[in-house]
Amino acid sequence: MKFVDVSGVGNSGKSALVDLLRELDGFYVPEYWFEFDFIRTPGGLLDLRHSLLEDWSPVRSDAAYKDFVSLIDIMGPDVPFWDLLGWFRTSGHRFDRRFKGVFTQLSMEFVKSFVLGSYKAYWSFETTRESNFQRSFKRVARRFGFGELETVYLLNNKDFDKKARAYMAELYRSFVPPNTDHIIFNNGFEPFNPGPGLTMLGARQIVVLRDPRDIYVAGLNSRGLNKEDAQLLATDNYGFSKSFLSTGDLQFFVERYKLYREQLCKNPRQDVLIVNFEELTGNYNVALERILRFLTLESQNHIQPQKYFNPAKSSKNVGLWRSYSKKDEIRFIESELSQYLSV
Repeated sequence: MKFVDVSGVGNSGKSALVDLLRELDGFYVPEYWFEFDFIRTPGGLLDLRHSLLEDWSPVRSDAAYKDFVSLIDIMGPDVPFWDLLGWFRTSGHRFDRRFKGVFTQLSMEFVKSFVLGSYKAYWSFETTRESNFQRSFKRVARRFGFGELETVYLLNNKDFDKKARAYMAELYRSFVPPNTDHIIFNNGFEPFNPGPGLTMLGARQIVVLRDPRDIYVAGLNSRGLNKEDAQLLATDNYGFSKSFLSTGDLQFFVERYKLYREQLCKNPRQDVLIVNFEELTGNYNVALERILRFLTLESQNHIQPQKYFNPAKSSKNVGLWRSYSKKDEIRFIESELSQYLSV
């Protein structure tokens, strides 16, 4: 089973590429809105790998284990509507539902495979993980001789990447069709330092980029826009959904975009392909050939051409900025981000 991550810099047209990959034989492609955040979320799979494999210490490995287990309990449970306590303590990701009830089980089996054992000790590092009440209570208790020892876990990192690949494959085999040989992630690793994730899973990554002027216009908040400008917004833009772009503050939008592009794949890699949204829509055949070649596929693997991705239709989302009424804002973006413009 091969893994492919599709990533971008926010509102960059990633869903168009995801739809194109839906047309390939043997590919499992999730809904455009589903991102398996457990990989990149702080305390998740990538952080566990870093603390066990790249920067091991007894302190960091113990903390990473506890963070990972805590994250399983927060993101995994498929809490029923009547379980109010469960609603309070979970995030609503419901990965157990997505992975047919095996996410928590397989995740615990995976992380426990690195545990050599545990012991009780005074572990001052644990205080930073506790609530204010717990920390204060334990401090007073220790002063009166009632201090409680903490459980400390000793972990190794043997075969981490091999186990991680098997773990991810087993998760997806719980629900994908038997003939699936490629799994697509939406923003699984992010494009800024994809190396650890790609190495861990033997994966590839395709990064979609887009003209910042169109990113800005399509990501605006509809509040305060005239009717014509409001029609330029992305179809999935329903207010706060695009707030992460900071289009409400033009100067900050520019700074954000500039930083993201500066941090993007600083060290070129053979397992990362960059595709421009404008190329995907305006030079479809060439872009398609590049993508298939990158994935070591042939044209016959493209079994449903243009069933999900219609380049002619998507091309209508290119050059939105030309119709935007506030030309001074577009000129500002052009002056600050000239090296990132498509034309």
